Amino acid sequence: MTISAISDDIRRVEVSPKSRPAQTRDALTGYLPGFDGLRAISIMMVAVSHAGYGDLVPGGLGVAVFFAISGFLITTLLLNEASATGRIDIPRFYVRRFLRLYPELLTFLAIALICGAILGLTATTTEKLAGPLYYMNYYYAFGAKYGLDEGYPWRHLWSLAVEEHFYLVFPLLVAALLPNRNRLCLVLGLLIALPLLWRIAAYQGMGMPWLYTFVATEARIDSIAWGCLLALMLRQRLDAGIAIQEAPYVRPWLVWVAFAVVLFTVLYRNEDFRWTWRFSIIGAALFVIIANLLFDPRWRWAVHILEWAPIRHIGRISYGLYLYHMLVDRLLREAIPESDPLFMPLALLLSGRLRICHFALSRCRSSRSGAALVRMWGSATTQTADGGASRANQDDRVMAHARCECVAALVPLGNSA
Repeated sequence: MTISAISDDIRRVEVSPKSRPAQTRDALTGYLPGFDGLRAISIMMVAVSHAGYGDLVPGGLGVAVFFAISGFLITTLLLNEASATGRIDIPRFYVRRFLRLYPELLTFLAIALICGAILGLTATTTEKLAGPLYYMNYYYAFGAKYGLDEGYPWRHLWSLAVEEHFYLVFPLLVAALLPNRNRLCLVLGLLIALPLLWRIAAYQGMGMPWLYTFVATEARIDSIAWGCLLALMLRQRLDAGIAIQEAPYVRPWLVWVAFAVVLFTVLYRNEDFRWTWRFSIIGAALFVIIANLLFDPRWRWAVHILEWAPIRHIGRISYGLYLYHMLVDRLLREAIPESDPLFMPLALLLSGRLRICHFALSRCRSSRSGAALVRMWGSATTQTADGGASRANQDDRVMAHARCECVAALVPLGNSA
């Protein structure tokens, strides 16, 4: 399926007045307390695992959390847009996602290429294009010619490739099936079940390598689909006037069962299980955990922890941390070989500063053109569901904040040098 093959009535679907819910603020609009904390948990698990603690902290679980909350957020935003405007603007979705993610990705790749050349690292042209063209997952599984010690520190971009492949098509499915949300639920159910069946067939029946079932798009999109399904089911309950807390999967005891199940998937080391059933079971457990943590008042104490300012800040810059953490860790290992995982906190700190510096400088350089794009397509940086203040005021705040962060980011980097 290509975008050009989708007719205009699918690219921008109008919802009939009868099916359009009232435009009132509810639990799925605005800022979700605890959500940034979940982001922080996911990036911290990945970063700690990559820093040398992989035997203790499962980085793959962090990626699964990353996938689930991503699917939940994107689906919530799409459904909220349909509720508020009666349509889903597909071109606007793609432009906003491009502006939010791609400039920082290209900046990271440029910095990685420069650092890699200085360190004498090796990469083929095919590998260098795998990041910006979003096929790092397949290159990682089938085409990698150099080991981690001599290759560039960017193979973690495989997860971004999985996401972008999924979101290239998923908004079109939501727009096409929005008038019949039960059918959309069925499609999401298939997106959850079919990758499991494919992993079993590929790994156990066809002898495909374990890395394929770990990074291939068709083998991992169920991890995103679990979050999408949760967002859709919660939206259906709210539109029907049914409280989220009354859902059968919102129960305190279920959360403890879900945590126990996640722990089991970490401790059980059977290879057939790890590369087939594990991802599905983790997805189901995260479905329960996210629903309860974010929407059950009985878990407010946990949300307060997730909303602690340092944790929330890590969550807000998680994309930049994810991009840079392996590069900074590699540079530290080259500069201080004996450091090994001991300097992981410093790697995270420097990664965060690189991310803030990039954000601030990019805003300072492109204030006029960026403001024009924001006014045309909506904010490329906000991820709230209700829009907030006027776009003009929002542009002013972004620029003022960027100028402040530019100074705050450059000073520590200069001192560290």
